[in-house]
Amino acid sequence: MDNWIIGFNQNVLTSIWIGYDDNTKMKTEDFRYSKKIWANTMEDYLKDKDVKWYDIPSNVVGVIVDPITGNLATNESKNKKVLYYIKGTEPGNTQEVFDEYEYNDNPEKDENKAN
Repeated sequence: MDNWIIGFNQNVLTSIWIGYDDNTKMKTEDFRYSKKIWANTMEDYLKDKDVKWYDIPSNVVGVIVDPITGNLATNESKNKKVLYYIKGTEPGNTQEVFDEYEYNDNPEKDENKAN
């Protein structure tokens, strides 16, 4: 299992990959390293630069949603994230974006059951 983090602005694109060449499974604590490396790299690169970000087009709106359900976030939502949409395509209060599913981290185990 690998971990990637990629970020950019108008002046620079930076990507970080961490993982093992022999496909060794990463430990949970290993995943934080890519974020730290990326953040330190970007902070160092940008420290003496005049940073300009993109202007948001007038037909794009930022909406606070629950990224798990795709619905508008509420005060009770545990997960909240600003996502950007073309005006008129943003989610409504009851719109379901993702189907519920059960995550299976060992598909070979289920395949063996069928045999």
